[in-house]
Amino acid sequence: MRSVASAFLLAFCLVRGVEAACTDSRFIDVISDPAWQCIFPISIMGIPIDFGDHPPDSKNSKIFCQCPGKGALGLGLGFMVGFWEPARVIETVSDPWCFPTLGMELNLGSVGLGYTGGGALRTRNSISFQHFHYYIMPLWAVLDLFTDIPCVTDSGESAFDLAMVSEVRPDWGDDLFALQLYPETALVANPASVIACAGDAVAASFGRTIDAMYWCMGSWGLTYPATGHITTKDYVAANAGLAGKGMFVQARTGNLPDRAVNYCHPTRMPIWVKSHWRLQEIDPVVDRKCHKIGHPGILWTQRKNPVGKQDNFSWMIFRKVSCCVSLI
Repeated sequence: MRSVASAFLLAFCLVRGVEAACTDSRFIDVISDPAWQCIFPISIMGIPIDFGDHPPDSKNSKIFCQCPGKGALGLGLGFMVGFWEPARVIETVSDPWCFPTLGMELNLGSVGLGYTGGGALRTRNSISFQHFHYYIMPLWAVLDLFTDIPCVTDSGESAFDLAMVSEVRPDWGDDLFALQLYPETALVANPASVIACAGDAVAASFGRTIDAMYWCMGSWGLTYPATGHITTKDYVAANAGLAGKGMFVQARTGNLPDRAVNYCHPTRMPIWVKSHWRLQEIDPVVDRKCHKIGHPGILWTQRKNPVGKQDNFSWMIFRKVSCCVSLI
C-alpha cells in the first residue's frame, strides 16, 4: 500500500499546468482548518470534559483498565481516557487525480478516466458520482503534539501517507463488479432495508447514529452499492455520503482502524461502527463544525460549495478514541 502511495507522490513532477481542470492550489492548513473543538468531549478516568459545539457523545468511560504486556512492569494496569482524534482525510472529487488537500493534480493520462461517470449530478434520478482519495493524516503526530501519550497515534501510522485512490479501483465505478466483492449487498437491496433507514435518518437529525444499521448513512443515503454512485438532491450531502462510502470500503479492506472498540489497541473492523466517526468539510469551504454520519444536509450544507470550486471536496475524519494509559 505504501509503495503505491509513494509512486503517486513521486508523480508530483507531472502536475498539470495553468490549463488544469483542478484549480484549487491551496494546501491544507493543519493549524487553522481542523475544527479543534471536535476533539471534545474528553474523558479522564470517567470524568468528562466537554467544551465546544460538537455532536453528542453517548459513550461512557471506565475509570481503571488493564492491558497485559503494557506499562512499566508489564501488568498493564492504568486508567481510561477518551477523546476524538483528527486522524484521517478523505477527498471526493469530480476531477480524476485532483487532490484539493494537497493543492495539486496529477497528469496520469487516461488512468481512471474510463469510468468516472462525469462527476456532476445527473438529470435522471439525481445520481452523483465522485472519486475518493484516502489519506492517513494523524494531525497530532504531524504537529508533534501529545506524542508522549500512547493513545494518540497507532504504531506505524505516525506520518502522513496517501493510502488509497479510487481511480485505480475498477469496483468503485461499477456496481455489478462491487456486488461480487460485497455479496451482502443482496441482503440489503430490498424495500424493507431501505425503509428501515428512516429511523437512522431521524437519529442522525439529533446527532446520533444507529450502529446496527451499518448499511444506512442517515440522510446521506446507503453504503451499498459500495461504489462512487449515490442518489441525492443535495450535492454537498452527496459528497459527504460518498466520503462515508469511501470510509466503509476502507473498513472492509482493513484500512480504517477503530480506536474505540478495544481500549488496548486499534481494531480493524470489517464493518464500521458509525458512531465512532465524524466528518468535517475542509475544502472548498472550511466548516467550523463536524457532523455525525448521516447528519441531514438541510441543517449544515448551505454555502458549502461555492460556484467555481468545481465540486472537489476534502473531509477531515475524526475518530473516537477510548484508550487505556498503562502505568504498571
